[in-house]
Amino acid sequence: MKEVRKANIFTLIEFLFIQLGASFVLMFVLLVIGVVGNMMNKIDDIQSFFTAQLSDTSTLLITSQVAIFIPTLVYLFAFKGWKNVPFKFLGPVKILLLILLTLCIYPVVNFVAVLSMLFVKEVIGNATDDIVNTQPFTIGLLMMALMPAIGEELFCRGILYGSYRKVNRGRGILLSAIMFGFLHGNFNQFIYTVLMGIIFALTVEVTDSILSSMIMHFIFNGTTVVVMYLPQLVKKYNLDIDISQFETTEDLKVNIDYVVSYLKSSGGVLIGATVGAVVILYVLALVNGKNLFKLFSKKEIVDTTEVIEEKKEDEDIIIVKPEVEYDNRLITMPLAVAMVLQFACMIYVEIGMI
Repeated sequence: MKEVRKANIFTLIEFLFIQLGASFVLMFVLLVIGVVGNMMNKIDDIQSFFTAQLSDTSTLLITSQVAIFIPTLVYLFAFKGWKNVPFKFLGPVKILLLILLTLCIYPVVNFVAVLSMLFVKEVIGNATDDIVNTQPFTIGLLMMALMPAIGEELFCRGILYGSYRKVNRGRGILLSAIMFGFLHGNFNQFIYTVLMGIIFALTVEVTDSILSSMIMHFIFNGTTVVVMYLPQLVKKYNLDIDISQFETTEDLKVNIDYVVSYLKSSGGVLIGATVGAVVILYVLALVNGKNLFKLFSKKEIVDTTEVIEEKKEDEDIIIVKPEVEYDNRLITMPLAVAMVLQFACMIYVEIGMI
């Protein structure tokens, strides 16, 4: 379908911009700020300012989110991408179910993140530490929870899944989740964000609204941000909370013994959370008039006709012409190139961390 081809071409452009274009835009903006600041006697040394900002984690994180958000908005408005984005307002019952679902998947996703550290390196710990140590809680929540919940969801569940679901819902959920993993640019996050992407896309499918995944994404990331800032918040507000139990993944030395110990102590919680997530997702589908387990059982029928308008003399004649061959592929050449590009970058990140 045309929507799939357009979405895949945009994905390649988006990934190229994230890896290449965003860096040049950032350097240009910082250079302008440095020059103007110097002229106004606000910045003494342009070179020092420029170097400091390029190594600042907060600046780089904001740049990466803007690199996703701005092109996505351009695509949605300039190329009528909004028509493929599922959108409905959600009532309080649905929002409550989404909150409960997020709380259920949180320990499961965290365990998968820890498990992945047996095979790949954890690369985001230092970055999040820098933000926590240099930015107030509200700014951290904005950068690490709100911005990703909007920009990444509009891209992955809006543009990508919104287009893919018209061809095949099941494959669309999986592929959009894989691209969500690639978007994060490292193997550690790739593994658990694919799982998150599947769940987010499922909620969009059963509710017919991208607001579902945005809410879950914000709550999930927001919970992580609260945990990271908890030592500061406890100290600032004199809270009576034992923070020793809130151990973050960047503090862990993961090995087989740790995983076995974790399963012994928290295996019941993981099983209960998984069962709870399935039950809540099933109820969420029922509330929206759908059956979760029959969602993909019926053969999906796709409209393979196109309408051609021709004008003959003074009469408008509309001819419905079936397409000779319907191409229902979701992975096209631009998307394959984008995946290879991100995979190469992920290998570079993994090797660079050795």
